[in-house]
Amino acid sequence: MSFTPLTEGLLEKAKDQVKAVHVSEGLYRYVAEIAKASRSEPRLSLGLSTRGALALMLCARIEAASQGRDYVVPDDVKTIAPEITAHRFVLTPEATLEDTDCVQIYQDIVSRIKVPRD
Repeated sequence: MSFTPLTEGLLEKAKDQVKAVHVSEGLYRYVAEIAKASRSEPRLSLGLSTRGALALMLCARIEAASQGRDYVVPDDVKTIAPEITAHRFVLTPEATLEDTDCVQIYQDIVSRIKVPRD
């Protein structure tokens, strides 16, 4: 298996493509609500921080660009959020003892949040 080296020009072009991806106000609010809900989740000692929410939006933009779109849809957030939140969430000791999973907590949180339509 061979790999083509990534040139600086190609990397800059990819960054520019991601920057050009539009995120609606509704999607920004959606991610902010996920972050807020995670910080008050009793099974988490640490939820999604502001930096974590920004990382989630950046990854959603990358997902949209990788799908050939110049706009983010809720499914982009849903596709990458479990991996991002699993890395950012910190379970309480009780949740750890109960064998709770960060992905399940994320799914519980988003099931309570209205998905934007805009």
